[in-house]
Amino acid sequence: MSAPAVQIDDLKVQYGSDVVLDHMNLTIEQGQFVCLLGPSGCGKSTMLRIIGELTAHHGGVVRVGERPTHQAWDRLAYVFQAPRLVPWRNALDNVVLGMQLRGMPGNKNELREQARQALATVDIEHLANRPAHVLSGGEQQRVAIARGLAVQPEILLMDEPFSALDVQTRHQLREEIVRLWERTGLTIIFVTHDVDEAIIVGNRIVVFSPKPTITLADIAVDLPHPTDPLSPEYQTIRNHIVAKFGNDPAVDELTETNLR
Repeated sequence: MSAPAVQIDDLKVQYGSDVVLDHMNLTIEQGQFVCLLGPSGCGKSTMLRIIGELTAHHGGVVRVGERPTHQAWDRLAYVFQAPRLVPWRNALDNVVLGMQLRGMPGNKNELREQARQALATVDIEHLANRPAHVLSGGEQQRVAIARGLAVQPEILLMDEPFSALDVQTRHQLREEIVRLWERTGLTIIFVTHDVDEAIIVGNRIVVFSPKPTITLADIAVDLPHPTDPLSPEYQTIRNHIVAKFGNDPAVDELTETNLR
């Protein structure tokens, strides 16, 4: 039996008296699309950064596959809320740069061909020669996703990647990332504070409380795509998540939906 994609045991993060993650446990199996859902400041991005070895933790054990996180960098790719492109480089060269920084094998022509394939995966091969600074927000984020895919990760970490985009682009990219996951079998860990986004993209939702953070719910999602927000099955999942927060004002942030 293969090891889980990510195994988190008794994870604690604390800054002075401020407990962010309180003895959290989480197992993510290979090939899952897991959404970490919770209000702002609850530690979901902190957990993602710990998996990606970008933030230290103060207790517990985190493993990627069978390795500690500091030995697993080559299995991961990160997509941030901001695309973090080099503005004067074109889309293709931004993807190639990510491959070079990762130390991917191959000469320049081979890397460029692999980068083109990654751009084609997110349907923007035709933008390969355009400088990043002239691309729209959605196009820039597609380049960032292609940059992550080009290094051939086993796990894609996504930290609210669509939250800064306009509503129409956000809807498009949600469906595109689901199709990408279905085609590739990647493990995706996706941070969001939007309950509807979590239901639309994930096949599993881990619901975080306001800090000090604990897991309020761990919900399997088995809905057809594209997802119908008006279906009884969708509404059942949504109501179950919302009920976990009771009268906590944090629920208002989670349900400021962009579906309409």
